[in-house]
Amino acid sequence: MSGIPTEYMIMDLYLKDTGAKYEIKEEEWAFFLAFSAFKMTSIAQGVYKRSLMGSASSTRGSSFGAVAKASAQLALDLSK
Repeated sequence: MSGIPTEYMIMDLYLKDTGAKYEIKEEEWAFFLAFSAFKMTSIAQGVYKRSLMGSASSTRGSSFGAVAKASAQLALDLSK
């Protein structure tokens, strides 16, 4: 394989490597993608909140508010 694999190539590799005997339907894959984006949103929101409280472990924590908004919009778009 050369270049950057597509998400479907990665999914196929995952299924092959885990020995799965099934395929993931497109609507199931969309759910997993949306769920992952919502999870990323909650992590980013937590980092941002800790920065507002002054307990962030990074000086860049305040930039995560924008990350949370963008990933929430992505999750919403993927869930439709």
